[in-house]
Amino acid sequence: MPEVMAAVELLDEPDLSTFENKTGLAEDMKFLASMPELCDVTFLVGDTREPVCAVKAVLAARSRVFHKMLYQAPSPQRKKEAPPKENKLRLFLKRSSEPLLNLQNAAAQPSSNQHHTLIIEEFEPDVFRQLIEYIHTGCVTLQPRTLLGVMNAADYYGLDELRRACAGFVQCCINVDTVCALLASAERYIQYKCTKSLVQKVLEFVDEHGNEVLNLGSFTLLPQHVVRLILAREELRADEFTKFQVTTITFNESNSH
Repeated sequence: MPEVMAAVELLDEPDLSTFENKTGLAEDMKFLASMPELCDVTFLVGDTREPVCAVKAVLAARSRVFHKMLYQAPSPQRKKEAPPKENKLRLFLKRSSEPLLNLQNAAAQPSSNQHHTLIIEEFEPDVFRQLIEYIHTGCVTLQPRTLLGVMNAADYYGLDELRRACAGFVQCCINVDTVCALLASAERYIQYKCTKSLVQKVLEFVDEHGNEVLNLGSFTLLPQHVVRLILAREELRADEFTKFQVTTITFNESNSH
């Protein structure tokens, strides 16, 4: 009797098996985005117009903002009404030119099969490239130098999971080695709301570790108004001699340029 029950239980089990290879898929998608001949959209990014290639269908599936940018056609403009009466010569010329006009209009209208080239001025090339990598593969390596840019780009293009991951990483990666890179990036993206919500945490770290931060060589390379802002903070825990040294170095370097 137990043997019969065991056989019944085996028969009741579904004849299914799930196999996943997400790592392989991510690598293939990363390779796809790295091959311009396999992509159908090129972004010219930043002041240098650095090309970043991608696949439109992938972008549109992952981001509503990209979907609207790449596939939503602009609303057609109203055509002016033709005069009610036309003479025979004008009517003949109009009819004879219609096939040519139709061909020209078809060529002028964007097609989903055409290769798009778009300019992106809001973000730096390294930041935008990391965003495109995440969209295609589902993974990206976060680093302090581009972290705030990637976080704001994720917010801009509606990638909430990436934005939350960046926000969490910012709070745990602030240290003496990364604080100047974060400050420089915050200066670049200060107009975005994600930066404003986290820059206070960076400044609080600077206040707590004033002497260490001010003695960094990279601190004096920050924009002059950022250095002035930090030196003027009442919460800054740094001795007056260190503040004087930083002020002297910063102003001397700015005057030499």
